[in-house]
Amino acid sequence: MKPSQNIFSILSQYGQLFIYFFLFLFILFFQIGIQSFSSAEILVSFYSVIAIGVTTQLICLFGLQSSSLRKWLERALLFLDLVFISYLNLKFNLSTSLFFSLSLFLIFLGAWKLNYRFLLIYATLASGLFLTQSWWQEDFKTSVYFTQVLFYLVAFWCLAYFSLRLREIFESQQSGFEDLRNLNELIVESMPTGLLLLSADGTIQLANKKMEDYFSWNANSEKIFQYFPDLAKRWSPDQAPIEKEIDFLKQGAEVKHLKFAFYPLVTGQLLALVSDLTLVRKLEDQLRQSEKMSAIGQLAAGIAHEIRNPLTGISGSLELLSPQTLTDEDQKLKKIVLREIQRLNLLISDFLDFAKPDKVPNSKVELKPLLESVIFNLQPIARQQSIEIQFKETQVPAILGDENSLNQCFLNFIKNAIEASAARDSILVNLSQDSEHVVVRILDQGPGMDAATQKKMFDPFFTTKNKGTGLGLAMTYKILESHQAKVEVESSQEKIHHGTEIKVFFKKIRD
Repeated sequence: MKPSQNIFSILSQYGQLFIYFFLFLFILFFQIGIQSFSSAEILVSFYSVIAIGVTTQLICLFGLQSSSLRKWLERALLFLDLVFISYLNLKFNLSTSLFFSLSLFLIFLGAWKLNYRFLLIYATLASGLFLTQSWWQEDFKTSVYFTQVLFYLVAFWCLAYFSLRLREIFESQQSGFEDLRNLNELIVESMPTGLLLLSADGTIQLANKKMEDYFSWNANSEKIFQYFPDLAKRWSPDQAPIEKEIDFLKQGAEVKHLKFAFYPLVTGQLLALVSDLTLVRKLEDQLRQSEKMSAIGQLAAGIAHEIRNPLTGISGSLELLSPQTLTDEDQKLKKIVLREIQRLNLLISDFLDFAKPDKVPNSKVELKPLLESVIFNLQPIARQQSIEIQFKETQVPAILGDENSLNQCFLNFIKNAIEASAARDSILVNLSQDSEHVVVRILDQGPGMDAATQKKMFDPFFTTKNKGTGLGLAMTYKILESHQAKVEVESSQEKIHHGTEIKVFFKKIRD
């Protein structure tokens, strides 16, 4: 709010009280020198009029709830104040110039409370009262005094006109300031990034809605230097922006990766812009994962071919050995070697499947019967360990995919959830949709994963199992990638009954 707006607002609300206060002080300090105030009865009468005026003003300011009633009472009090001042001037023979000054002040106040028509009536009434009082002056009949009175009357009308013009100019500027302020607030609150204005000691002076969503911070609530101690120093306005990145965990929400950019201002303050890089970092991780999978796939294909050829020769040579020439111990060793060769062949087949470029799926797949089938096949294993699998679903549309590949994906996810769960735990499989995706959620109550395990869980050959090959989830990720599906994993080792949650987002088929 501008200083001029404060001044006019105060004058408009309390100006009439100021008049009565001025009259009270005037009489209080000068009553000894005024002959009319030699009587206590006259003083009581004078102060009674002032008390009535002050009381009505206080009732109007603080005693009325209705704005429309207050508006009309304010107008009535302006006329009543003019009558009171005229009465005091006539009754106690006050100075004509004093009445003139107070009347001018009342006309000026009237410009802020009355419309054009009422203000003209008010100025005319003030002129009439002043002319009536001047009539009783002995000097009124002289030409000089008559000219002076005429000047006073013209002054009333001119002041009324110019005060009204001043009010119109002020209201126009005030409206412009208000519109500009609202526009600035709208821009700040609608910014897609967080905004902070910091004082020299790091106290938050301004925080927009996005910032409050991130941290629940608001003005004067925090000192940000406790999070960035190295900023607690002097900085110059021409200094380059200072950038900081932090990982912030808000209670009950996921970890946010935020970037702070601090800009020193000429006022000695700091302007901070805060960007949420969480999605960017996720996309970067997915890109790195895709590049890693591609490189490993190509390497696996080359190695698999080079290993498979010698294994075929070894297996064929062992089959040619005559059973009659082998002892029982040799026969036993032969079976072991053939079994291990077969296991290696299966592993190599997995390598080749992993390296094989996937075709873009173009068949419609209904996820509800597919998930029901997977859960049905895994129920016996879950029951043996006293684990309950719950399936909750809403009506969702079909997606484009390969049914066999998706069956393998969800088989791996749910089987891993069973292996991570303890007896009497439950696993929730939820099928739902949002505006753009069909979403599958798999939530277990296991011990969860730490950040390092969570980061590597889709890497080939990474496993936490004693007998795992580390290719199951890598293959799953590759299949989902070929379906253009997005995978999100949230795992906590601190939350009770909340182990790992996997969300798979499939794009809806566009018409």
